[in-house]
Amino acid sequence: MPKDYPRSDRLASQIQRELASLVHSNLKDPRLCSPSILEVRVSKDLSQAKVYFSVLNPDDAEQSLRALKHAGG
Repeated sequence: MPKDYPRSDRLASQIQRELASLVHSNLKDPRLCSPSILEVRVSKDLSQAKVYFSVLNPDDAEQSLRALKHAGG
């Protein structure tokens, strides 16, 4: 009997909460224009995650992406 809420979905939800908290409280990069973490998708084998985010001004999206990649380490 399959689970109604797979582990990959639970992990994606937890990653989304943690990233949102980290971005808003710990990142002080002036290039960040208050991004919102919209969704996280985790592969079935839990080896990869894709993070989708949004910014209020579409012109700031590329700049925010560079800042997030730089902070990723």
